[in-house]
Amino acid sequence: MKLKGNICTKVISSGVIAIQILANTFPSFGYSSLRNPEQYFNDFGKAKPSAVAYANKVIQETPDVHVLNLEYDKGVKELIVAQIDEPNLDLEEKQLTQEEFHLQIEGMGIDRLKKASEYTEEEIDRIVELLPHRFSDITGDEWYIRDLALMTSKGIINGVGDGTTFQGDRIVTRAEYWAMNGRLLGVATDNKENFEKYGFYYHPLGINTIMDSFEYHPRFIDMHKKWWFPYYYNQGLTIPFGLYSNEEMEMPVYRGEVALLTGGAVIRGDGNFEKIRLFSKVRYFDDLPKDFIPAEVYSQPGYKPLTDMVNELGFATGRYYPQFFKVVSGETKMTEITVAYVNYMNYAGIMCGFTDGTSGWNKELTRGEAIAVLARAFRPQQRLPLEQRIKDKSSLGLNVGQTEVSAELVKEVEKTISEGSGSDMTSGTDVLDTTKTPFDPSWNDEDKAWWFERRLGFYREVEDVYTALMMDHFDQLGIQDGSFKERHEQWTIFLKDVLKIEFNEEGLEKYIEYLLSTDVDVF
Repeated sequence: MKLKGNICTKVISSGVIAIQILANTFPSFGYSSLRNPEQYFNDFGKAKPSAVAYANKVIQETPDVHVLNLEYDKGVKELIVAQIDEPNLDLEEKQLTQEEFHLQIEGMGIDRLKKASEYTEEEIDRIVELLPHRFSDITGDEWYIRDLALMTSKGIINGVGDGTTFQGDRIVTRAEYWAMNGRLLGVATDNKENFEKYGFYYHPLGINTIMDSFEYHPRFIDMHKKWWFPYYYNQGLTIPFGLYSNEEMEMPVYRGEVALLTGGAVIRGDGNFEKIRLFSKVRYFDDLPKDFIPAEVYSQPGYKPLTDMVNELGFATGRYYPQFFKVVSGETKMTEITVAYVNYMNYAGIMCGFTDGTSGWNKELTRGEAIAVLARAFRPQQRLPLEQRIKDKSSLGLNVGQTEVSAELVKEVEKTISEGSGSDMTSGTDVLDTTKTPFDPSWNDEDKAWWFERRLGFYREVEDVYTALMMDHFDQLGIQDGSFKERHEQWTIFLKDVLKIEFNEEGLEKYIEYLLSTDVDVF
């Protein structure tokens, strides 16, 4: 339906439209106040007579329109709003703009601002039904349709060109992926001291990001404010990468880069590589090299560009790309952190490679694949099931879904710990080396508990493995109700109040004796 007069329609829900009616003498007005339409229509004063007359004249010229209310916005003093009832609204004939699409979703009672993981399956289904009215090239049968529904609802995807098409089969560029990743993260940093000290900003949540101010940013040598992607480039970074030219940002992004960017956001690394370093030691994919550049080469404190990096895969000669791969004597070598994150993304069910057993780390990906990665990363319900994830081909025992850690992996963890990796395992104290310092009575209760758990084999280096081990141990003890934290508290009470065990050497021996007397595994 095309309404006459100087008006703009905004779809709220099926059958109800909010109409902005602007008198000839009124200037144009933005639409942000329509984001909460119910509240918007409830708390206004009486409209000016001249405005009411103008609005009625416009509405009367439009057949089959029933006025529900008409009020004047005291705050704006320029906007007349009418809510009309149009029972025969035909969405089949309407291509929704991004704002109209979001208003439709809000009209369904869906909170777009909540976490992606909090969307229900029913809500995703309802958004899926709307997508063909948002993008003209979407039929509803696409393999990534539910991922697209979530990402479009969250405002991560805005379409291509004029915004009416999604183009899911088109190769995604770095700029596009940085934008998607940055919108989803919503990271904002304001720490000038850290930027001057390290060359990048350190986010309180544990995300290393390049700052979003060009004023103090010496490395964007040919990236200008007129480009749309720099803000999202800054916001989306999880690791300080290095220079990109405008031309390089418009080139295809590689799957290894995507794993590095989004994997870092998911893990919420605290700047300490050791949290995921063990994932570089497993072998999920056939195309990941065993001979990679170790972390020590490039993860020194502060940001030290490796000037000898020359990219053989299409970037400008002489530019450096320190976190992804490096060319050594003409051979492209991946960095350890890239190998770790590519493996982690498979372990988490986010990026599980190809049927031939390869990860495709140096291959491009489509826009459809990109939004699938982001949706799986931030809504675990959409991750791939265990049977679709690549199994570990090494002897380290870090298989997908496995709740046990082999002796080989334990040795690797112990080696990392005993060598003094520098990781802060005790929230304010040095690394707890259980081989050299059996127990220190001066530790606080948290330190003692961590020492106790690690002596039992509950290693914290890989958080997922640690959690799985503890949860399995709780199950064996019959502690099965509640969250991980709640069950951990129940376990602590069980040790202290039931078994009369303290977190010390004597208590450790007593607990092991107890476990040996039961069917509970001793790790």
